[in-house]
Amino acid sequence: MDKILIIAWNMIRRSIGTFRGLMVFILLPGVVVAAIISLTGGMGEGPATVLYANSDTGSRQTFDYGAGAGRRI
Repeated sequence: MDKILIIAWNMIRRSIGTFRGLMVFILLPGVVVAAIISLTGGMGEGPATVLYANSDTGSRQTFDYGAGAGRRI
């Protein structure tokens, strides 16, 4: 297991350990994601609308919550 970690650390150090690697693998993706979010995610006048669907039908079990134990939910 130690050999795998040493090899992985050497690969990371070799790719990100240089200035070019830092720019290409860390900073550039961060700038691109920030630019995409700033262009597509505008601030609207109204509240944000979040669409969701609750497809869970639940289960008909008896739960014990202390007082009123045995009630069906």
